[in-house]
Amino acid sequence: MEKYCVIGNPVNHSLSPQMHNYWFQQFNIPAQYGREEIKGEELKDKIQYLKEIYKGFNVTYPLKDKIIPYVDIIDDVAKEIGSVNTVKKEGDQWIGYNTDVLGMMAIFTELEKDFSGKYYILGSGNMAKTTLYALKGKEVTVVCRNLDNGNEIIKKYPLAQCMTFTQFQKLNLSNGVVVNTLPLDVDIEPFMVGKEDNILVDANYKKTPKFPVSQYISGLELLVLQGIESFYIWTGKRPIKESGYHAITK
Repeated sequence: MEKYCVIGNPVNHSLSPQMHNYWFQQFNIPAQYGREEIKGEELKDKIQYLKEIYKGFNVTYPLKDKIIPYVDIIDDVAKEIGSVNTVKKEGDQWIGYNTDVLGMMAIFTELEKDFSGKYYILGSGNMAKTTLYALKGKEVTVVCRNLDNGNEIIKKYPLAQCMTFTQFQKLNLSNGVVVNTLPLDVDIEPFMVGKEDNILVDANYKKTPKFPVSQYISGLELLVLQGIESFYIWTGKRPIKESGYHAITK
């Protein structure tokens, strides 16, 4: 039986096993999906174990950039972003992909049927870089604590700019899309005061905001959409989105 898992820290809250194991059953694939909690400094000592046990794995915080030296081939998109969230063994080689970007692109494509405003990304880490790539060619502002970090990740994007959290808090904003890529333990409510006329896209799915917005897109949407792409990479089968939601909410 083939084995797959999600690696990162923390992963005990992850709904990925629930979703992927449901899909394995749905497609009659003899495989299992689990969790491996691995801190950033532990990866170099555990990578051999992972490669011996698993046929593939998803990568979450804080390992999406740290995994790159341990894959043999990296997909062009993942290479440009500098972030890998899906790894697959093919023959004797390990290949790294970024399916988060495909999930984000699908979300923005759906939004843009009724929206034509500006985008604001909270954060400047790996998920922010992925979101920036998904919004290539659009007006985007990266909102971050350290402008040096923000300016570094927008170098390839001529329509992107940066501002600090303090500047964003003072911004009179409406009809925009705010994408939260900050770590789970960061409370974004102070940044959203007075911004109830905006759409919030959340990369996290463990917290539901208690403040008003015009539309809230939970991180569950991204979880399912990127998960579909990972599953397809591993198995050649593409589940429908509704089945992913069924798996994680039943």
